[in-house]
Amino acid sequence: MGEGMNRKKIASNVVFSEFKSFVVERDGPGVLITERGWKFVKKLHLGSAATSWFIKALNDCLKLRRREFYTAHREGDRGFIAQRCSNPQGTFMALLEYKQGGRRNSELLGLPLIPAYSEASGEQMLYGVNYASAAAGILDITGRNFVGRIPFNQQIRNFENTLDQITDRVGADEVAREIGRCIFFVGMGSNDYLNNYLMPNYPTKNQYNAQQYANLLAGQYSQQLTRLYNLGARKFVVAGLGLMGCIPSILAQSPTGTCSKEVNNLVQPFNANVKTIINNLSANLPGVRFSYIDVARMFEDIAANARTYGFIVLNRGCCGIGRNRGQITCLPFQTPCRNRNQYVFWDAFHPTAKVNIIMARKA
Repeated sequence: MGEGMNRKKIASNVVFSEFKSFVVERDGPGVLITERGWKFVKKLHLGSAATSWFIKALNDCLKLRRREFYTAHREGDRGFIAQRCSNPQGTFMALLEYKQGGRRNSELLGLPLIPAYSEASGEQMLYGVNYASAAAGILDITGRNFVGRIPFNQQIRNFENTLDQITDRVGADEVAREIGRCIFFVGMGSNDYLNNYLMPNYPTKNQYNAQQYANLLAGQYSQQLTRLYNLGARKFVVAGLGLMGCIPSILAQSPTGTCSKEVNNLVQPFNANVKTIINNLSANLPGVRFSYIDVARMFEDIAANARTYGFIVLNRGCCGIGRNRGQITCLPFQTPCRNRNQYVFWDAFHPTAKVNIIMARKA
């Protein structure tokens, strides 16, 4: 019989990661997963031993109601909501809530835990709100494969809605005074590459070269930060991009298994533009204060001094499937590595708790 004659399709267009979709088929006693990634199509075969676990995990995801599924996508990453089926990035947190592994920045600073925007109400809003949305980008079109993602522009509108509700409770003068004392953590941009520029179904890579695209993002980003300022924000912590070309998901697509210079070269003009934005806004917006987190330099330091920090594994995730454990990111009920403190990456995209703690303390 020809190839595929004894296969039964289980699911198609299954999204396990930021810029990949899969067709899942039964193949005898095993499972065949066909992936259409950034540049090419490849296949991953699971043997019978892994098949029962994988099918159960897949079914658990597919059984979720649409709202539940995309809530998991929206609120994972750098906020405090636990992941369920995936964990992309896209972060804006007002009043500060940034998860640093086992501890959050709020805990390191002695601040209380704050709720997600979708859950905050009444008295809770007076103590801070987390507007983070996984797969969100600076551009509204970014992450459209995750239909529940909340772009940065909408996150800012949500913040404005929160201000209106708080103003009704305590008055405009009190709101203006307190908002000016708050810390706003903003970490955007990675999805505008992983969930846009590097995806084959987006036109942006054909429309812009690396510098032009970074300039496009910078124009939007500057306007968005200015909008936050006009709403009362004065203290900003802004994170640059890390070395995206070295994450397991990209390493898994590299023929040599090394970091992608092409992807890392995209980071440089973006980060340079963010620094320029900060300098320009600092010079033109009275009373504003910015702190820039150089994530790329921090990662370079960790990679160069891995043994000193106690890391042994730099090129694959602690939890994931396939090459570099980066072809499919960590799934529900999957058993992670035992020695996660020796790993730089938790899954196909994100650093481990230990790395986050190191970066938080450096910041």
